[in-house]
Amino acid sequence: MTLIESSLRNICVLNFNELFEQQISVDIINDLHKYNILNKPLSNKDVKKIIYHNIILQVCETSLKAVTGKPVFVFMPEMKVNEFTETFGLKETLNFLNIFLKKLENMLPIKIVILNKKINHTLLLDICYQKVKDKSVGSFTFEKIKTFAKRYDLTFLTSDYLNRVKTKQLMIY
Repeated sequence: MTLIESSLRNICVLNFNELFEQQISVDIINDLHKYNILNKPLSNKDVKKIIYHNIILQVCETSLKAVTGKPVFVFMPEMKVNEFTETFGLKETLNFLNIFLKKLENMLPIKIVILNKKINHTLLLDICYQKVKDKSVGSFTFEKIKTFAKRYDLTFLTSDYLNRVKTKQLMIY
């Protein structure tokens, strides 16, 4: 899942696409099967709730587990076909993720770089480093994510859990 680690710049570039394809989408499909709502559209509130839960949980857990450098997630507008993209459509999946990841970055003290095309590692590293440099987490509050969690009944996002995320972010930034 790690694309690049740069000890010189103290950042760890993580591939969100790979995380989504290998972990998040599998968990989402399993949850949709479990609640018997796999046939519902992507716009269904219960489907969104499960998707939001799994994305937020895995992004936070991956950030908490990052040991080398400041984690930066990179999302590229391409994805391998899997059960999730077959169920909801590749174009719809990419569009949904693009929109949600922009929202997520504003709600949590995480860094996400959204690319429109593939670029070389040096340029990617520069973009990620600039993102880390530009976005401060010191004065970050969790009001937006708390409101979002309440709206979608994301019960795992307790104050204690969010404080762990913030503490980890403050330690590495």
